[in-house]
Amino acid sequence: MTGLTESLTVPRHGVDADADAYADFRKAGVIVFDQLWPAARIAELLATLETLHPDYVGKVARRPDDRFEVGDGRFISPLTFAPPFDCADILLHPTLVRFFSRALGPKFVFEAIGVISALPGAAAQTLHSDGAWLFGEVGLDRILPAFAMTVVIPLVAMDAVSGMTALWPGSHLHDRDVDTDPYEAPEIATGSCAAWDFRLRHRGLANNGTQARPLLYVTVCRPFWIDHKNFEPGVNAKLLASRSAVAKLPEADRKRFMRARFVD
Repeated sequence: MTGLTESLTVPRHGVDADADAYADFRKAGVIVFDQLWPAARIAELLATLETLHPDYVGKVARRPDDRFEVGDGRFISPLTFAPPFDCADILLHPTLVRFFSRALGPKFVFEAIGVISALPGAAAQTLHSDGAWLFGEVGLDRILPAFAMTVVIPLVAMDAVSGMTALWPGSHLHDRDVDTDPYEAPEIATGSCAAWDFRLRHRGLANNGTQARPLLYVTVCRPFWIDHKNFEPGVNAKLLASRSAVAKLPEADRKRFMRARFVD
């Protein structure tokens, strides 16, 4: 890589990730956690999604009513934290909780939960960041830690057929054009996930297959921050949850859902 991204790569860690994982994330702005969940658990989620939300995965002609278009043939729709999607084992995996607590502080919260779906033939996205800098006019963000991150958990393997995400490690800490810089597009198996700083430059690549590529996604953030870019109030939902599902969680984890709009 060139310039400020020179020698940075996408770091990969496993279930035993420690402080080194945060140090790597801080420099690169992105990290992959390999094999956190059994592939069978992810397959179960996918099968349930296909049954209950066939419009999320292209099994029916219509698109979801509640969606945020993020490119040609690509959209975000909410997934309610309620049975059978009350997946605390996914969202609050101990490895992720340790990492989120280090990267965003121990009082981190969930801002949004849903599915990003790239339908067959979906074109590559334009290069973008998921959110704007906090203090872009003065350049302070170049030294600030993360305030929010996107976590994607593929429900089908991310590869050259289904499509991967092109990532520019290090681009979260500068504002120069990276269009001509080399990027990395790691393959991510089911049972693994990726997390990137909301400022990181990236783009989803084309889905060259015949099946949709759904990703379970989570926006995790510091409690002072709110996503004002990717949602329109009253049009598309950020975070939906069942009171009874949240009530089953330990108290510390219930607080992670303080932004939720309850549906029961």
